[in-house]
Amino acid sequence: YLIGLLISTTTRRTATSLMLCMFLWVGLVLVYPNWSRFSINPVGDMRAERQSASQQIDQIWEEADREEQRFLTNSPLEGDPPRFNIGYSGSSSRSGRRYGFNMTKVDADSEPSVPHFQNYQAFINATHIRLGEKVALIREQRLARTDIRQATWDKWLMKFSPASLYTFATSAWAGTDLDGMLDFSRATQGYRQMLIDYFRDKDAFASRKWFASDQGVVDWWDLPRFRFERADVWENAQRALADVSLLFLMNLILFMVTFLIFIKAEV
Repeated sequence: YLIGLLISTTTRRTATSLMLCMFLWVGLVLVYPNWSRFSINPVGDMRAERQSASQQIDQIWEEADREEQRFLTNSPLEGDPPRFNIGYSGSSSRSGRRYGFNMTKVDADSEPSVPHFQNYQAFINATHIRLGEKVALIREQRLARTDIRQATWDKWLMKFSPASLYTFATSAWAGTDLDGMLDFSRATQGYRQMLIDYFRDKDAFASRKWFASDQGVVDWWDLPRFRFERADVWENAQRALADVSLLFLMNLILFMVTFLIFIKAEV
């Protein structure tokens, strides 16, 4: 509104004011926010960073495979993982490096191998958790150096657009901005650690119930529940304060300039 008022006080023809307003609206609302994100890129090319992180992750999972092979070398288990030569009735599923089982009943001939299979499950799950934490750290560092850094730069570049400033201020006030997303991500990481600690306290990975239900099913009544506490109103207000202040300052400057031009204009 104040931009339109400023244009109206500096021009004498209605058509000229209308054309300038349309031009500025298209430029500040549509063109500049999109152009700045794709044309001005202080972060640089991030493909090399992502490729390096992917290579490190592949090396970590290759290390997991080597540790698994060393364990199986000294294990009496026969056959190929994850099922080996254990006979059972029921269903099993395999997804990448994580194995899920539902052995309804283990065959009597395979009972002597069950303790060794439990040791294998305890080892392989502990290994995947330990190396998974390394993978998570690499991904977190890559995210901080690429996507989050790029998003931060985009936010600063788009502060020259009043429409973008308004979007940032309202999203920060509602808790749906980048900081709010990072809060949720940290909450999920904390919940993951709670689940891992819960399974370790129960010695779940070495339990027969981890892969078979022929001697009872798992009772999940005390499984930790995920809870996400959103930032309170005051914290969101502090996050939105910078953008709100810029909006207020921008409106104040526009009003003062418009007022000075208006009182000096010849009627």
